[in-house]
Amino acid sequence: MFVKLTYYDKGTPTLVNLANVDTIYSVYDTSRGRISTKIQFSGGNIMNVEESEAEILKLYQDAKDGFHQSTDFPRPSIEELMKKSYDDKFGKRPEKNYNQKEHHHRP
Repeated sequence: MFVKLTYYDKGTPTLVNLANVDTIYSVYDTSRGRISTKIQFSGGNIMNVEESEAEILKLYQDAKDGFHQSTDFPRPSIEELMKKSYDDKFGKRPEKNYNQKEHHHRP
């Protein structure tokens, strides 16, 4: 049974087959100060998602009861992908504040 979950820290959606899950548990990310949920699959793979155990259980129960999740999978534009790639490689570009006057020193 597939449900749509969100990768932790990436925010991208993914489909997860809950029939292959062994364990689901919460973990605390000390670097970000947030709680995420780890899913351990029967093959030994682990996935970290943003949804809580209660949310995952509700999605599973809804799927069993015949309710369907939204199938919207937002896709970033090519401009967003290029900006993210640049930012990942070189760091964020400083934002220019056009409301602030520039002061030029004259000799």
